[in-house]
Amino acid sequence: MSTDVVLSKIDQTILRYCDSESAEEISRRLGGVITPERVAAQKTVLLTSKRWVDAAEQDELVLYRLRNILAQLEEKYLDLDNALVQLRFLKEIGARLDKRREATKIDLETYDLNVARVLGQVVDQSLSYMKGALRSEVDPDLWDQLVIEAMRHAQTVIEQKAVED
Repeated sequence: MSTDVVLSKIDQTILRYCDSESAEEISRRLGGVITPERVAAQKTVLLTSKRWVDAAEQDELVLYRLRNILAQLEEKYLDLDNALVQLRFLKEIGARLDKRREATKIDLETYDLNVARVLGQVVDQSLSYMKGALRSEVDPDLWDQLVIEAMRHAQTVIEQKAVED
């Protein structure tokens, strides 16, 4: 969720307490303006809508809340204790962002490895097919030598691309 999304006070209250209070308690907290059944239904809508579907977006909600609290602290209080609390919030925000960056890096590395694995399987299957299709025209030893040369060439190209990136 980006910080520019504006949620209603009711939605904010549901999200704030849905992991610690029952639908009935949240309904009472809202003065009964929304039934417990509607609280439960709205919680499901909020948590399963497109902007709430993955862990990164859930983490964004935590960051949003931390930033919101920090903004309120900055607006209302100007003393040393408040400054220390603000620093703790900034440190927590920074730590969460660092964790997200590290998780993204791991996800990308895993994705790259999976793509490379699949690509290797496809190339191997394609070469096996070609070897079978050309078995009467190309000497098997020559074929194997050409495949080794082609794989070395591919490795060189991949290494060059990795250095460029």
